[in-house]
Amino acid sequence: MLPRILPVLFIAAARRANRPHQTPTERATETQMAQKAQDREQYRGAVEGLAQDYARITGDPEAEALIRAYVERRVSPLDLEKIEGMREGLRVAADPAGNYRALPEPVQKACLELCFGLEEVDDRRLIGILDAADARSKVTATTIGDRAPGLVFEDGQEREQDGSLKDSQGYSRWGDDELGAKESPALSRGGGQKP
Repeated sequence: MLPRILPVLFIAAARRANRPHQTPTERATETQMAQKAQDREQYRGAVEGLAQDYARITGDPEAEALIRAYVERRVSPLDLEKIEGMREGLRVAADPAGNYRALPEPVQKACLELCFGLEEVDDRRLIGILDAADARSKVTATTIGDRAPGLVFEDGQEREQDGSLKDSQGYSRWGDDELGAKESPALSRGGGQKP
């Protein structure tokens, strides 16, 4: 990466030496060109980082080429923020202690988008990584819910102070009885006894 930057820096330094002879328009054009060159280098670096992260996670050095090919064949280029989000998502998904579901929704969507792009070339490893991360996150959310009363779960249930579940109708219950029936509203409010 350093060899690409040196010529750009050398050219910029040479142009700065000629500044007394430049017009304001020439200086503005030069500044824009330097900014574009810097943006391109940042973009290349982010794509290269994403490719290296994926290769490291999969343990396959050839996986880098799949990421580069995915980025190149896209109709609309990825922005730098989205690439960085994908990198973060991959790192969290690969980390056994990571909570993938805690990532912002745009990051999760970007990872799924990458997953679908890789599936187009028959690379299904990322879907396995994301599925495992999602499953670990569900277990983490359940564990956190056990320790954090009042937490609302995806299925609309809320954990009460005593650890019982409170469903969307406001009924508290410990679970289903032996026959699979839920407690009645009267039982959950203390208005009756369980048979």
